[in-house]
Amino acid sequence: MYFTNRFYEWDVTSAVEDWAANPATNHGLLLVAQDVDQDVRFHSSEWRVGYQRPKLNVTYAIP
Repeated sequence: MYFTNRFYEWDVTSAVEDWAANPATNHGLLLVAQDVDQDVRFHSSEWRVGYQRPKLNVTYAIP
């Protein structure tokens, strides 16, 4: 198995705004690969290699 340290970024602003306006629509996020020829795996927060564990960075502005 080949591992590569790569970061992915998603802009979820629109989804979060919708959730704030209508909390009942918040069913979380689902990550789906668009290219079925690629296998992408994400480690959990319990992964044995600390620097390969997922990180969440939140950028926000106060209106």
